Amino acid sequence: MTRIWQTLAMAAIVALLGLHCGQSADRTTQIQQVVQMQEDGRFRDAISSLREMLDENPDDPELNHLYGLSLLSTGRPALAVWSLRKASENEEFAVRDGLLLSRALMRGGS
Repeated sequence: MTRIWQTLAMAAIVALLGLHCGQSADRTTQIQQVVQMQEDGRFRDAISSLREMLDENPDDPELNHLYGLSLLSTGRPALAVWSLRKASENEEFAVRDGLLLSRALMRGGS
């Protein structure tokens, strides 16, 4: 009986890891698509995709960086401030988003 429970536990762990890896790959694909939109100058299209992704994970620094950049690039600096501030709290994005945040604050009149 113990062997059956061990096998079931291992199967559950493998299934959970597979689910996590699938979600991670899906997230990576979505981010690559957003970056491609930005590179193509399609910032408005990127905003709608990023809103959906941020609904699921509002504290993600990379998503906040991309969202803030898109908002800033579409002439909405006041809306970009929150996301850029959030992204700049992360060490990886601190300098880049700190500079973008400064630009957003200057353009937004704050």
